[in-house]
Amino acid sequence: MPFLSLVTASPAIAEFVCAEILRVTGANRNPRPNKRDGVFNVMIASDPAAAFARWLYDDACIALPRKHAAAFAVASWKRPARMRARSAPKRWTPEEDAVVMQMTQKDAAERLGRTVRSVNMRSWRLHQIVNAI
Repeated sequence: MPFLSLVTASPAIAEFVCAEILRVTGANRNPRPNKRDGVFNVMIASDPAAAFARWLYDDACIALPRKHAAAFAVASWKRPARMRARSAPKRWTPEEDAVVMQMTQKDAAERLGRTVRSVNMRSWRLHQIVNAI
């Protein structure tokens, strides 16, 4: 599986790279420092990685030969026919959060057109936020 990654200690660089990944590929990344050493590990794989590698190295007039070769390999990757494509994530809205908090998980799932498992996880996350405040 092709991937691209960046490790940086700079929050500004991590945020910039994540914004460019979103702009170029539509893949949303949220930069957060890891707990061990506080650096940001930004990673994308498969289709977004191929698209971003093409964008990064398409007109690369200055590049390390090994990086250019690796980027070319990632950029030329095509999803195998037997491999299922990831669906775009369905983001939660404040209105949906209110439904989750007011109804049973089964009823909320039916009303929102989501799975009970998805509603269960969202409910858990919302309760974690409420308890942290």
